[in-house]
Formats: sequence, structure tokens, C-alpha cells
Amino acid sequence: MNLKETVKKFNISYENLYRLSYRTATIMERDVEEFANYGIEQSDIDAFKLLYEEFINGDQDGMLLSTQMFRTEEKNRLADEVRKMLYRIMLKVRAISEKSDFMYHQFRNNKISQFNDSELISHARFTIFLIDRHIDIFSAEGVTPEMLASFTQTIENFNEACMQQQISILDRDIATQQRIRRANELYILLKKYAYIGKNMWAIEEDEARGNDYIIESKSPAPPNSDSGDGGDESNEELPNG
Repeated sequence: MNLKETVKKFNISYENLYRLSYRTATIMERDVEEFANYGIEQSDIDAFKLLYEEFINGDQDGMLLSTQMFRTEEKNRLADEVRKMLYRIMLKVRAISEKSDFMYHQFRNNKISQFNDSELISHARFTIFLIDRHIDIFSAEGVTPEMLASFTQTIENFNEACMQQQISILDRDIATQQRIRRANELYILLKKYAYIGKNMWAIEEDEARGNDYIIESKSPAPPNSDSGDGGDESNEELPNG
């Protein structure tokens, strides 16, 4: 599944976005009567505050990253178990056949250590099929139905772990995209309210109050940076203006 990437449409960090939104909402409440002249009521300010609180409280990336790392470690552990299982089977095959033997060549594979997850699962399942096909020979080498069932379960556990790892990666990708969309929505409102606040006081020739609404940061940062104080965000115009 390929997600359509959502692009972060501003240069400041998420932390700075929250800080600026909090500050702007506080000043807007001071000037709530003046904003009412431009169709912005207390309910609009409350909605703005709710948006930035939901944005900052909705950050679950740390938890999702921990889950992804745990799933990856579990998948890798089971992959090692499957590889060891295959190597043990290879030894058993070698013990009952010569290198020229047709059955040996059926089992033999020198690329086990290089297999990706899907290749390892496919090869392991095929190996179990071959053991079951030659079970009379392998029984003499100590391969019991219980052992075969254990081998099969190990493969299926590995397959499930691979799926869970991919799900954890997808969950984190989705959460990241959702956070970017919420941040963009918050940023648009921040720019809108800061622009109105700055210019309504410019009309009244109150430069000090107007300056309270200036959005700016101290140092540049790349557009997709999630940390630091990035970019010049002085509110010269409305978004899309």
C-alpha cells in the first residue's frame, strides 16, 4: 500500500508552531472585541485553541516507533530461528546422502543467509514439503511428526511477525501523514489570525499591539524539519493570498 505523501507547508518546527499558536490565541482573547469586528468570535478562538491542543497531545510517534522497533526485533529473532532450522535440516540431509544424490540437491541452497523475508518463508515452506514427502527417510534420522509440526509453526510465527512489522510501519506512516495534515491546518489558521491581528491594529495606528501578532523565527531550517526554529515566518500576507 502506497500512501500519497502529505507535504509540510511551513518551515517552523512543530514545537514552535504550537508555541506561536498558543501565544496568538492568548493575545486574540485580549483583543476579542476587536476581532469580533472582523467576524471572529470567542467560539472561533476556542476552536483554534482546541485544534492546537489536539495537535500537540496527539503526537504518538515515540510510542509507534517503539512498537515498530519491537516488531522488527521479534521478526529478526524468528528469522534467525528459521535459518538455524534450515541449516539443521541440511545437516540431516547431508548425513543420509552424498552430494551427488538427487534429494540432497533438492534441499541444498547456499543463499539462505542472503534471503529476504519472503524468500526465506517460501524456501522454508518448500523444505517442510520435501521433508514430509521423504518422511520415511527422515524418520530414521529422528525427525518426528511433532518436530515437523514445530518446524511448521516456527515458519508461520515468522510469517506473522513479518506481517506485524509491516503493519507497525504502516501505522507509523499513517500517523505521520495525519500529523502533517493537522499541522498544515493549524498553520493556515495561525497565519490568518496573525495577519488580521497585525493589520487591524495597523489600521488603528497601534504598532505595539500589531507587533504582538508578528510570526517570525530566528534561524532557517529545511521545509520538512521537525525540530529547531526554522524559517522566516513573518506574516506578510494571508495563505494563498
